[in-house]
Amino acid sequence: MKVWLVGSAGYDFSDIQYVCLSYESALKRWYEIRDNLIKQAEDMIIYEHNEGYTGNGGWEKDIALLQKLKPGETCQCDCPTIKEMEVEP
Repeated sequence: MKVWLVGSAGYDFSDIQYVCLSYESALKRWYEIRDNLIKQAEDMIIYEHNEGYTGNGGWEKDIALLQKLKPGETCQCDCPTIKEMEVEP
């Protein structure tokens, strides 16, 4: 039986958040994780602005990369992951 592992990964971490029995369910979760990562980046832009940081944290670039990302692809920022696996008896 096949399952899909859905989570997120970055420079120094990898996290599985869901094990899905259908690809459609896995895609739904993948998009949820991607949207959450975009929201976190937007929150960081607001935080840096409110704290008076003048340096660019690169959050706009991360948002653009995540918005263009397709399931199964990776990018140069924290991104959602989806991987098909076979369950062993």
